[in-house]
Amino acid sequence: MNPQDFTQENFQRIKESSCPGTSTTNPVCSKESRGGNLLESCSDRLEAQSYLNEKKIFDLFKFLIGHLLVDEPSDPVEYLVDLLDRCILFRSGLAEPPLLFTNRHVESIFQSMDPSGLGTISLEQYKAGMTTLGISQYESEPMGHQEGRVNKEIFVGEARKCLVRMLVELIGKTA
Repeated sequence: MNPQDFTQENFQRIKESSCPGTSTTNPVCSKESRGGNLLESCSDRLEAQSYLNEKKIFDLFKFLIGHLLVDEPSDPVEYLVDLLDRCILFRSGLAEPPLLFTNRHVESIFQSMDPSGLGTISLEQYKAGMTTLGISQYESEPMGHQEGRVNKEIFVGEARKCLVRMLVELIGKTA
């Protein structure tokens, strides 16, 4: 099974193709046209894709790769094992969340949007900052903002709340 077969683009292409579950004539579903992959039928591929989407495997890999790229560990396998252990401890309520962006990173983003040091940013800058952090679901007007301005404490708090929520949605949290 080739991992590249499970991209979102291929999933959509397979889903939209009109091939029966065991087709060997449709180029999308043909085992021969796909290099002899283990998944021979569209239904097998759709089932696999559905599982990967349902369990958020693509998002999990993005999370893991993001950490690898930021930290560039000398032993990536050991690093990933440790990161997954920290995720499991967080999920069980025994540790802090292993967020990709620490408060220091979030504060740096705030500082970059407040170069004159006023201590506040506009709501538009706040939204841009959330987007920069990869956060798509956030309070568009966070509690505590005043006159269309957001201070650093509110920005950092909202960002952390959203980043933790995204991690919880990714790995679940039982405690």
